[in-house]
Amino acid sequence: MTTGSSQNKKQKLQVRKPIRVIHINFQSLWNKKPELLEIINSCKTDIIIGTDTWLDKSIPPTDFFQSSLYNVYRNDRPTNNKNQSHGGVLIAFTKESISSEIVELKTDSEIVWAKLNISGTKKICVGSYYRPPSDKGTSLEQLNISLNRLDNTTTTNNMVRREINLTHRLVKTSIHFRQKILP
Repeated sequence: MTTGSSQNKKQKLQVRKPIRVIHINFQSLWNKKPELLEIINSCKTDIIIGTDTWLDKSIPPTDFFQSSLYNVYRNDRPTNNKNQSHGGVLIAFTKESISSEIVELKTDSEIVWAKLNISGTKKICVGSYYRPPSDKGTSLEQLNISLNRLDNTTTTNNMVRREINLTHRLVKTSIHFRQKILP
């Protein structure tokens, strides 16, 4: 015989909807607003993980995400001497979820972390990382520092979406990090 409280618990577990996650390499979000809106409307994603946004701090997230629908966490690459900003990463969570940025996991790389609180489960840490093609290994070292901080400070489920531009010299290093990210 099942008690009422255990029946309620089973019903809650059965009703929970899956979390829809999408990763997009924007290679400039600036000129892709219509495509982003189409993805948001058609896919009904809960989490959008973006790399290569090409945004800078002068561009508010509300230019691309409705503030009433999404919380957006970004790490933009500083502009270069031609006043251009390439690279950059973001994570956007629907307002239906409870999320917050994890600033203590930031390093000197293009990485952003946020925590997602889901009722009845462990918190989920979500990360977005981009390794510039010109990197000589420093960015990967900074990723490793961030992952070590994550391992040492959280007792959560973790999801990292990364874009690692591989060059012949860095394949060995990148495989090491891939194994670290996806055990």
